[in-house]
Amino acid sequence: MLFPGLSTQSVYRTLTSLMVVCVWVTVTTGQTAEPDKAPSPAESEPVTVARPETTRLSPDQKRDLNLLMGVLTDAKIDQAKRFDAAASLIARNWPTANEQLAEQLNRADPTTRKAIALALARSADPPRALIAPLIQLIGSSDAAVREAVASALGRYEDPQVMQQLITIAGDTKQDFARRLGAIEALAEHRQAPSVEALVNLVRPGGDRQVIVAAAQALQKLTGITRFSDNPAAWGDWWTEHKHLPHERWLGRLTRSLGVRVNQLEQQQVALTDRLSDVYNRLYTATEPAQRPVLLREMLHNPTAQLRLLALELIERSLLSAEPINDETRAAMREKLTDADALVRTHAAALLRDLGDEPAAVQVASLLLPEATPSVQAAYLSLLSRVPQDKAIDPALVLLARPALRTASANFLIVAVEAKLFSPAQQVGVLKLSRDHLAKAAEPDPAVIRLLGKIGDPADAPTLVKLLDHQQLNVRRAAGEAFLGDHYDPAALLAKLGDASVADQALAVAARRGNTPQVIEALLAHEPANGELKSAWDAAVVAVANRLPLPAMQRLDDQLARQPARKALRLSILQAISQPKSTNGETLPDGNPERLVLILRYADLLLQAKDTAAARPLYDRLAAAKALPAAYLNQVRAGQVQTALADGAHEQAITVAKAWIAADASAKARVGTWLLDAAEAALTAKQTEQAAALTGHAAQLAEASLSEADTKRMNQLREQIKARQTPPADKPGG
Repeated sequence: MLFPGLSTQSVYRTLTSLMVVCVWVTVTTGQTAEPDKAPSPAESEPVTVARPETTRLSPDQKRDLNLLMGVLTDAKIDQAKRFDAAASLIARNWPTANEQLAEQLNRADPTTRKAIALALARSADPPRALIAPLIQLIGSSDAAVREAVASALGRYEDPQVMQQLITIAGDTKQDFARRLGAIEALAEHRQAPSVEALVNLVRPGGDRQVIVAAAQALQKLTGITRFSDNPAAWGDWWTEHKHLPHERWLGRLTRSLGVRVNQLEQQQVALTDRLSDVYNRLYTATEPAQRPVLLREMLHNPTAQLRLLALELIERSLLSAEPINDETRAAMREKLTDADALVRTHAAALLRDLGDEPAAVQVASLLLPEATPSVQAAYLSLLSRVPQDKAIDPALVLLARPALRTASANFLIVAVEAKLFSPAQQVGVLKLSRDHLAKAAEPDPAVIRLLGKIGDPADAPTLVKLLDHQQLNVRRAAGEAFLGDHYDPAALLAKLGDASVADQALAVAARRGNTPQVIEALLAHEPANGELKSAWDAAVVAVANRLPLPAMQRLDDQLARQPARKALRLSILQAISQPKSTNGETLPDGNPERLVLILRYADLLLQAKDTAAARPLYDRLAAAKALPAAYLNQVRAGQVQTALADGAHEQAITVAKAWIAADASAKARVGTWLLDAAEAALTAKQTEQAAALTGHAAQLAEASLSEADTKRMNQLREQIKARQTPPADKPGG
């Protein structure tokens, strides 16, 4: 069992408790006092400056107002979007908008109230028209609303607001919920009267709940936790600090708040790590069929580290080739707009690995609104896997930003290859790429590769210059540009001797080289060994087979004088001997020059004793009507030798007879080959075949045999006769 002694219900209760504590620590850490708002008796009362407000709305403003109010009040819409709508309305400070916001604060929907209050808490200058409805809400039974209202009231640096809160907090006739809300709001007012009022509320003799609440408010305001709810300790502290000069007060408060923040952060890390560990174990113990449900629960957890853990577990599943179901993918897509940038980044990376089309469509509209460059780069990486035409215009904007230039260019390269560009967009990206390369001291390699895809011959000088750049990645990016069809490859081919781009030069030679000059350059820069040598061999063969046949014959003549390159010569001739070209077209045997090259290949195979490969080539050449007559006897010689080597004696004799009838000088060679075959047959104990071959040698060429061959023939006859004559019976048998 994963947790001995604990039931499943106990495990879940533990997880829930840990999550609550983590969220509380997060919230508490985020509400520490700002140094420039520290309370000090020496601090003068704040001055409220009235802002100009629009009294009459234009049609466009009315439309915006209705749209934003619709989003704010729609309970089906994500709370974060409702918060954004409230923040936009508050920032506009239109009287009509303020009236409607006040009306919503007075209504019963807590989610709308919370969205407005949180937006006010983050506003630099919240509208005064909303003070009264906020005061009314400080006693809300909904703790989340009450907390948001307290934070919102803390944004009003107004003595009158603070005095109202002090009055409510100290009024024993008030409902406790309102007193509690006022106390929580006073923790946001870092002024001397607020501190003094809270210290007074901690004094003995009061309502115990009020004392505890006031002590907690003081802890939040000052960052001091060691006093707990001890009235004497808080009283002594206030007596010591209330007359300090502003600078000294600020220094002490800053130190105490810093210590408290550090403590809370350490607690949060420890608790979150513990919670992550428990969830990790729970995931391992869960049946595989139920894990997607747990993953989706974790993805919606308010703790960012747990959402990240869920994504890590999904990544583990991907590495194990486990399927990710549609529900989990949908939950991952929701994380593309997560509040945490790391979650957004990781979600985008995993959806890229999944090649998720809906996610790519989604991030195309998120590229420009997103404010974090690392997240935008992750979105662009996803789009590089699943390109979308609607992302091109945003990517062009981001191409001008140094932090996102590489990611944008990589996506645009894919978009070019997918033919998603409009003519206007192509003009735009071409201009941006040229401008960057003209001005940048350190050109971006991705932009160079992009120019290689979209440029024209006018860009060739720029790329040629970059081939000599001091940075290796720049040189290689320029070399890659020449692999396409936009530019003359001569500049890159001239770099065959440059080890940093030699592989690219070989690639462009193999793809586009078609002249004797390219062959000469290749032969002059043969690598010693390794992968580069294999690429060199392939490039030489590819270029050679694009040469005109006369040039190819001259190349073969050159290689024939270089015994060390015999294997290369074989590869080149093998390619030209194929009955079909590289694009699948049938090559007729009607070109004499090509046939001569095929004959050279057959002769090389015969020399290598690969008669099985050579024989069909000789037969093919014998049937080719375009073969020059001068080569016919060479073909017949090859046919005879390969047929004899393969045991096709009848074919060999037939060809030999035709050859001798046409050229009597062939008798001696035919006789020698027949005797060679007879010796081989005799060695293989094929006496009858040896006898037949010897007989053919005598019939066709006995008078033309050399003295040595005549002696061999006589010896063969004696050996054959000896094997054919049965042994004599022994005497007395």
